[in-house]
Amino acid sequence: MLTLSLMALAVGAFISLHMSMNAQTGVLLGDARLANVFFWLFGLIAAVLLALPRQDYSLLRRLGGIPPWLLLAGALGACIALFASIAIPKLGAANLTVLLLAGQLLASSALSAAGALGSPRTPLSLVKLAGLVLMLAGTALALYADRINPSR
Repeated sequence: MLTLSLMALAVGAFISLHMSMNAQTGVLLGDARLANVFFWLFGLIAAVLLALPRQDYSLLRRLGGIPPWLLLAGALGACIALFASIAIPKLGAANLTVLLLAGQLLASSALSAAGALGSPRTPLSLVKLAGLVLMLAGTALALYADRINPSR
């Protein structure tokens, strides 16, 4: 569990790095949408290379049994990456990440409470609700602390 938790922290750092890399590519190209195309093209190539050693081609038959709406996750990912590449130059990587994390925590708490999309059902207790409220307060502090007490 500790190893998985440490890996999750590292992947969280990679998410901020990859969003910023995509945003910078958009700035350098002068077109966030085109940068997003290249971002996902290279992502597709990497995904194929990572999948090749498995050589379990029976999954292609099973793919037909997956509800099509679940495959929209790829389109959602492309929209998220495009949004990040547009938002980072305006909001900054840290502010965007704080907002994204807040949104992720709220949505994942609702998904877990409902036991949706394969998540183990985890009731939303008062302690977890208090944690969410504290997280929202932390988000507000991270975003607006300079306005409350500007450093001089």
